[in-house]
Amino acid sequence: MAEFPEAQAALYDAILGLLKDAEDYSGNTRAEMVRDAAVAYRAVKGGAQPGSSVIEK
Repeated sequence: MAEFPEAQAALYDAILGLLKDAEDYSGNTRAEMVRDAAVAYRAVKGGAQPGSSVIEK
């Protein structure tokens, strides 16, 4: 099994690949791909997620 830093780096690479693929699309499809990449990045980075019940000051 991959160690956490290796797995995190692989996920970041996949996110960057998704963003590069999004350049080939236009309009709503590209916006959805970029949004999905942003959600994935926040999930990999850790911390509070959009829509979570955690309140931060």
